[in-house]
Amino acid sequence: ELPSRLPGTAVQIMLKAFDEKTLLEILKAGLTLEPEATDFLLSNISQRLAEQYRDSAEAMDDLDEKVAGKALSKCVGTVLTLAREDKITLLKAEPAA
Repeated sequence: ELPSRLPGTAVQIMLKAFDEKTLLEILKAGLTLEPEATDFLLSNISQRLAEQYRDSAEAMDDLDEKVAGKALSKCVGTVLTLAREDKITLLKAEPAA
């Protein structure tokens, strides 16, 4: 759902909210569990930085299910917090067909 709700212009703001370790955990978890959302995030930053993040995340050991879930939850929670603080604006959800 992230690609349909988060404008590309908000991605850098969101990514800056995380320290590098947390960001890499989010990306590692996302590569396996949410590849579309992860590709969306990486496509909205510089190609060089995206490649660096992707390479680092791919080189990490696999995360256990609990750590991966916690990382993705932290990502969603941060997006919602940034929206509540008016630092980013979420797009309206598309009605289910």
